[in-house]
Amino acid sequence: MAVWVVRAGSKGRREEAVLQSNFTAIGWNTLPDLSQVHDRDTLRAVYHKACPTETDQQVAGHVGQVWAFLREIKPGDLVLLPRLLKGRREEVAIAKVTGTYRYRSDLDEELHHTLPVQWLCKSALRTSFDQEIQQSFGVPLTVYQPGCDKAEERIQAVLTGQPVTGSGSAAPPIALTPPVKKPGTELSRVLEDVRQKIARYREEGKNPNEENTKQKLINPVLRVLGWDPAGEDVVMEDRGKEGKYNPADYILLVNARPKVLVEAKHLSDKLDDYKYANELMANAGTAAAGAEWLVLTNGNHYYIYNATVQVSSFGERLFRKVHLSDPNAEETLALLSKEKIGGLHAIWQDDLNDRRVDATIKQFGATDLHRLVVQFVADKSGLDQDKVEKSLPRICRLCGTPCPRVAASVS
Repeated sequence: MAVWVVRAGSKGRREEAVLQSNFTAIGWNTLPDLSQVHDRDTLRAVYHKACPTETDQQVAGHVGQVWAFLREIKPGDLVLLPRLLKGRREEVAIAKVTGTYRYRSDLDEELHHTLPVQWLCKSALRTSFDQEIQQSFGVPLTVYQPGCDKAEERIQAVLTGQPVTGSGSAAPPIALTPPVKKPGTELSRVLEDVRQKIARYREEGKNPNEENTKQKLINPVLRVLGWDPAGEDVVMEDRGKEGKYNPADYILLVNARPKVLVEAKHLSDKLDDYKYANELMANAGTAAAGAEWLVLTNGNHYYIYNATVQVSSFGERLFRKVHLSDPNAEETLALLSKEKIGGLHAIWQDDLNDRRVDATIKQFGATDLHRLVVQFVADKSGLDQDKVEKSLPRICRLCGTPCPRVAASVS
């Protein structure tokens, strides 16, 4: 028995369809019926014909994943589906494969390539899995094996309510539904109040102007984050008075120096229009020397930019964007608190590194990193690839480092 991760599309778009049925599915819907494809070379030729614009590296990575779904996943194997839909992102579905590949033309246009499964659990919390398996969910592929030692035993333990951590110690029993929420923090209560105000505005067909947006939606959030709009650490917009000009609606000060510029827009304004950010960036460089962070908000969305980093495109300045309905809204906005604002640069650098690594991986079509490592080590050590293949998981366990075996192998 093997364990596989099979995702349900970007942002979980196929998630509900597969969970309500007795199958799992992958995309690549330009590919025809693959039932008669029995070797990787044939699959590569079919893929090239269906996706002629992809590079050889992209084809290699994608063919590896499709091949794994088509021929390597066997009846009896376990499939994990890390969920991505809103309100479900802390959950993982678990299934047992009950048959072999089947091409379906009777379903949704995104549900052609399928595997029959029996869903054993649709809402196991991620925290029910040990840390090593949780980390393996971060691999940026559609189909792959977690590569954890005794993965099938660890998943079976989760299903039976006795999960075991990578170190072998007992972990808490599986939680199939989210635990009862503890009373919310003051920030969570303020955000809920703002959400309700926005809902009322929409029900009544009202579109508050910028001043009302500030007073009713933004000021309460800033206040609970430690930035009192009436306090000495916040400079409010004063553009109407002669001889005075502030570059933003709010300047948040740390040690009497500008740290964050916050620009408010109407509730209905679309913040993904870069003109707003460009205007604020220009102001930050002229009228508020030293400001490190820029925030654009319409009271419902918050876009946070790094004003000082050297990047090749403005989009790379984006640190976080969040909608108040997002599950991580409280966590994201808490980063702007007076207490945490000093730690933003370290988080920013980690994020930037992650994005660049992810972009580089995707340039290679998410090829089999594990196999590339095996080839490199074999070349340098003089060992056979089979010996390196067996040795790497042992070394990873000793070092405490995840060693995911990626299904997309180099073709």
